Amino acid sequence: MFRTLILSGSLVLAAALPAGAEPLKTLLVDGQNNHNWKAVSPLLKKSLEACGRFTVDVATTPQDKTKMGEFKPDFSKYAVVVSNYNGDLWPKETRKALENYMTGGGGLVIVHAADNAFSQWAEFNKMIGLGGWGRRNEKSGPM
Repeated sequence: MFRTLILSGSLVLAAALPAGAEPLKTLLVDGQNNHNWKAVSPLLKKSLEACGRFTVDVATTPQDKTKMGEFKPDFSKYAVVVSNYNGDLWPKETRKALENYMTGGGGLVIVHAADNAFSQWAEFNKMIGLGGWGRRNEKSGPM
């Protein structure tokens, strides 16, 4: 069972951090999107950190797709991954790392158009549980 949350249209802010609890270490992934990720990602980071429940690191993919092989974030260091990404396919090693992270109990938040990403990546389709864009059809999951 995957733990995935998909946000579209509004950001859900978490309640204040309980006394003595550590903030959740969060990785925000961006770098490509059909929407303005350069404007949205800083707002996501600011909103998440402002509530006090999260610390946020950002992993930005290379803009040059020939350098995508260099994109290898360590998902295992984080309690949750927030995806604001919709672009070129990640390297096989990075995709496998996210799959392992998720099957190991990691959390994933998909922000708006990030559910358009990776239509041909079967495991990603299982993680997000839906999708109707990017050449997806009924074989990819519910639309």
